[in-house]
Amino acid sequence: MNWKDYEKEIHQQFQEMYPDADITHDAKVRGRYSKVDRQIDMLVEDFVAGENIRIMVDAKFFSEVIDVKEVESFIGMMQDVGADKGLLVAQKGYSKAAIARAHNDPSRVELDILNFDELKRFQGFGALPYSGRHGVILPAPFGWVIDAERRDGVLATLYQRGLTFEEAGNRNEWMYLNIFSKNEEICDLDSFIALHESETLKNFPKAKINYQKTVKREKYKTLLRTIEIEEYPTVEYTGFIDFGESIFFCVLFTPEELREKNIKKLQHIISRALPFNVDTDSVSRARLSELDYHLANSEDQVEKAEILIEQGKTLMRLKEYEQAEEKFNKSIEILPTSYGALKGNIELSLISNAAEAKLDKAVDDFFELAPRNPTVCQDLLDLYDEHDALSSIEPAMLRVADNYTFDLEAKGNILYHLGLYHQAVGQKNKAINNFQDARNCFSQSLSDDHMVFGLIKTNLEGLGN
Repeated sequence: MNWKDYEKEIHQQFQEMYPDADITHDAKVRGRYSKVDRQIDMLVEDFVAGENIRIMVDAKFFSEVIDVKEVESFIGMMQDVGADKGLLVAQKGYSKAAIARAHNDPSRVELDILNFDELKRFQGFGALPYSGRHGVILPAPFGWVIDAERRDGVLATLYQRGLTFEEAGNRNEWMYLNIFSKNEEICDLDSFIALHESETLKNFPKAKINYQKTVKREKYKTLLRTIEIEEYPTVEYTGFIDFGESIFFCVLFTPEELREKNIKKLQHIISRALPFNVDTDSVSRARLSELDYHLANSEDQVEKAEILIEQGKTLMRLKEYEQAEEKFNKSIEILPTSYGALKGNIELSLISNAAEAKLDKAVDDFFELAPRNPTVCQDLLDLYDEHDALSSIEPAMLRVADNYTFDLEAKGNILYHLGLYHQAVGQKNKAINNFQDARNCFSQSLSDDHMVFGLIKTNLEGLGN
């Protein structure tokens, strides 16, 4: 490919990327500071989020990689012609210093560098994150990528192209997003924000919270919120979109010197994100087929057990309870210590309103795995809470405690967690009795300096005992 073919193909790529924009090849733009005409390989002019956007593209047909000098020269030219964004397309690649300089310029301009082979994927740096029935078509901001790996409480993260999530976090420059499906209690953006604000002030009473208007959407209500918390390394900026049945929100953390530039990236997301409804049944069945394939091709017993657990959970969501139980039981056959499968059988019994004897057996099997482990007790409480079955948790735990009269540490563990439950629901006398009984069990099975005695003392003092 010669130089002309190289530029021609890049021009064609940008016509496909920006079909509604004005694209000029070999454009001449009068410099604001130089007062001379500046030649631009390609000038893309578009109207986005209520603003005119000017993107300057330069195709470098160099025999060597692009380095810092070319980047700094290009930034100077962008500022001279009033470009908002710039893209250097390199035939041979670019140095680490060049990409660092491009991404971290302190001015308002945004610059990225791509290899020619990366150009065709440039508009593909997007994602379709979803939660339950609701999803969002999400465009990546200029120079950033979307990491679709789900993390605790987060559907996806966004950060600078070329970095890892950990590196972006260390630089305090990244975003995360989530989707909330409305319900009877939280039925609009105002009630959702009020809940968020209440929780924030509960945890950080000195937090400074402000709201302001942001990019307007024709069909959807939008809002921008800032939260300043002393314990946080940066201000937290959150963009909200009310999509009718769901609320989308994206949270930005940014160093102060890059605040203006990165808020524009957040506004880009607010202006472009679109909702879609998820056919959850189809997604679940497609996932089952995918898991069947992995199961058939796996020779690792632990991996097989984990796949069967995920299949069981998926079948539960489809309300195919008998098939779900089969998957959990197969997982236990392969790996008798399959924690997720044992836990899954309890959840399955709660969801399907199974006979009491069946639920009791599922609970007993679960505890047999590790009756002294506090996590087992807490997970049982969480399951009953999640499925609105806490009214029956007391007899269930007392029955299990009676099974462990030969193992006083296990019995003490169960009674201690029952005490925590009674304390949480305001049943003071029952909580005191549970903690005292647990202490008696532990005093016969643990050394006097075990930390649990300090915890029980604190619990009892909190109850005025």
